[in-house]
Amino acid sequence: MSIEFVYATEADNGRIHDLIRRTPQRGIAELNFERKPDYFFGARVSTQSVMVILAIEKASQEVVGIYSLGDRWVYVNGVKQNIRYASDLRIALQYRKGQLLPLIFEEIKKLDKGGEYVQSVILADNAASLTAMLRKSPGGPTYHPYLSMNTYVISTLFDRVSSLNLEVRRATEHDVVRMQALFDVEAPKKQFYPVYDFARIGVDPYYRDLQVSDYFLGFLDGELVGIIGTWNQKGFKQTRVVDYAGWMAALRPFYNWWSCLFGGFPLPRKGHTVRYTGTHCLIIRDNDPVVFASILKAVRLDLRRKGEQTMIVGLCDNDPLRLAMDRFVHKIMRTNHYLGCYSGDPRVGLDKARPLYLDVARL
Repeated sequence: MSIEFVYATEADNGRIHDLIRRTPQRGIAELNFERKPDYFFGARVSTQSVMVILAIEKASQEVVGIYSLGDRWVYVNGVKQNIRYASDLRIALQYRKGQLLPLIFEEIKKLDKGGEYVQSVILADNAASLTAMLRKSPGGPTYHPYLSMNTYVISTLFDRVSSLNLEVRRATEHDVVRMQALFDVEAPKKQFYPVYDFARIGVDPYYRDLQVSDYFLGFLDGELVGIIGTWNQKGFKQTRVVDYAGWMAALRPFYNWWSCLFGGFPLPRKGHTVRYTGTHCLIIRDNDPVVFASILKAVRLDLRRKGEQTMIVGLCDNDPLRLAMDRFVHKIMRTNHYLGCYSGDPRVGLDKARPLYLDVARL
């Protein structure tokens, strides 16, 4: 095996998409997590400074591995800090049992300045990635588990939220200043909350395909007390169903009916993409789950009127806002969160009293 490592550019898009096409996630539904039309559109939403490492087989010049290792500003113990986010590890099938992953770890170790750590998340049911990432390789990093996240896949059909004397409406450009003021107070209270600058919406690729009107605001007695952003990312991130197990193909219509009543992704025909609207930038004054539920209800009703069947919300294990989720019809997907480093344990210095926040739209 003769492998060389290079940093990807837009000129590599074709080879990256080819590797993505060849590395679906297996299961009763075979899924492909695509990044069309441009892989870097999604990379610039996940990270603010993009770094994508390609493993290339020298003889064929074929991309056989990819690893994204950009960085972004987040709040750590209430202070802005630039942290790497490791994601999108993909290895061609014929290289998964060989030495490619240790070679990738050796390559990224060259970037370590000492004392640094990276964030990484892995779906709890993605056994192949969990095994690959958590197996301690010689010279490789150690991935320390630090809490987990529930992704709530919510049906927009109905909820059980009691009405609250709360005005909820879409944001306008006139709201940006007070949105930022509420964000600057509440976001630092959580660990690893991405730093948002609402004035950059529309001009910064970190906010691709977002408008100020995509945010729902909650007001109590005229005071802004909550923000929930919605984000349809189908323009640069897609989940395509490659194939179904035979029995699942037969039961798909019944499952779709069931998901409307009990939560989950309605499954499209083979070859089509899963349809949903994501939420992000969840900012609620004093982490009040009642306020959160009331704004989320307004989001659900808006999506329902537009014919959307599913929305997703990500909340971590120690987030008080989770108390609101029993009022919505949902199914849960678990995601494990890790801090990876070559020495020490980064969890030691973290304030455990601060809830973890992972922005599901930026994973």
